[in-house]
Amino acid sequence: AGRLPALPLPAVWVSKWVDYSKKYGLGYRLSNGNYGVFFNDATKVLVDQRGSGGARFDYMERVRGDDGRKRDVRRACAFEGAPKELSKKVTLTEHFQSYLDQGGGGSQRACGAEDGDEG
Repeated sequence: AGRLPALPLPAVWVSKWVDYSKKYGLGYRLSNGNYGVFFNDATKVLVDQRGSGGARFDYMERVRGDDGRKRDVRRACAFEGAPKELSKKVTLTEHFQSYLDQGGGGSQRACGAEDGDEG
């Protein structure tokens, strides 16, 4: 049995994560430097660190439409002056980011990775 050929790397992947799903949700850092949190109530926050006006985030909430189907409604926000009803999610997102930036969270090396290759 020969060695399997390497698959092409995706443009962006999860590079670190932390699982607090028993209490809050799952936080992650992407290979492009952005962050996200999937909260236990199925809401999501995607953080874009690269914006010129400071960090901003998209907040996504699952709603049921008039046709009965569920869909995500996306709202763009800035951390500075975020809507008051999102203050708890903003605080939790900042805690997830801080934890991941300080070296916490899991990461995994790809199987069969050669020196210098990270998974």
